[in-house]
Amino acid sequence: MDRARNAIRALMDLTPPDAAVVRNGTEMRVPVDQIVLGERLRVRPGEKIPLDGRVVAGASDVNQAPITGESLPVDKQPGDEVFAGTINGHGAIEVRSHAAASATRRSRASSTWSNPRRPSARPRRRSSIVSRASTRPLSSRWRRWSRWFRR
Repeated sequence: MDRARNAIRALMDLTPPDAAVVRNGTEMRVPVDQIVLGERLRVRPGEKIPLDGRVVAGASDVNQAPITGESLPVDKQPGDEVFAGTINGHGAIEVRSHAAASATRRSRASSTWSNPRRPSARPRRRSSIVSRASTRPLSSRWRRWSRWFRR
């Protein structure tokens, strides 16, 4: 259980606390939770992408391994989608944000793992069938099977 909690904490630490936002032609550092949807974010080489969005300018390779598990960096051109917590490669890109900090793919995944729901119906049904079958006397199960087999 501790390994799962540590993995969730590591996933939460992937996103940087602030981002370079381009407003009215000037760049400023803004906390990620104060970024408005549709703003342009400038991501330099080696920086983590702060929010989910689409590339609007520039080209780079992006290491998506922390989020998707892909082993090789993926080339990103204008129009391609990028995810929060992934690492920009060699080129500078500008990204238009399309998800708030609480609605990114990374945050949805971590909230799913940290707030699990009750088990689904299928595993519960399967476990009740197994428990019922294992508690019945062997002779009644044998009789039922032999009747079915003789049909």
